[in-house]
Amino acid sequence: MHEAARTKTRAGARVVDIDPATVAVIRRWAKAQKAVRLAWGPAYTDSGYVFTAEDGQALHADHVANRFARLVKAAGVPSIRFHDVRHTHASLLLARGTPVLDVSRRIGHASAAMTLDVYGHVVPGQGQRAAAAFADLVEGSR
Repeated sequence: MHEAARTKTRAGARVVDIDPATVAVIRRWAKAQKAVRLAWGPAYTDSGYVFTAEDGQALHADHVANRFARLVKAAGVPSIRFHDVRHTHASLLLARGTPVLDVSRRIGHASAAMTLDVYGHVVPGQGQRAAAAFADLVEGSR
C-alpha cells in the first residue's frame, strides 16, 4: 500500500457514497486521465489514485494544499485550509439534520461520540428537541 494511502484508524479506510452528478464528473475526469495516460506511455505511473500528477504519481499533500489556497484566493471567498473542507462538509451535513452516525462514518471517525465532541455545537435544535422529548415523556406518564 502506498504510504499516503494509510489511514490513522480502521474507520479511516472506508467507502464513501457519492451522488450521481459527482459520479458523472469523476467519470469525465477518468476519461481525460486515460488520454493523458496514453500520451505518457510506459513512463506513466499507475498509482491507482483518481487524482494524480500528470505522470500518474500520487499528489503530494503540500501541492494539493497550495493549489487549494490559490483557488480559494482567486475565488475571493474567505480563506480556509484544505483540511477545513472536511470540517465544513461535516458541519453542513449535521446542520442539515443528517444523523450523527452517518456523518461520523462518512468522515471516518472511529465513533459517533468523537463526531459529537467535535461537531456537536452545529447540530441544530438539539436543546429544543431534548426539551420537547422530555416534556412528551412527562406528559405521557401523567
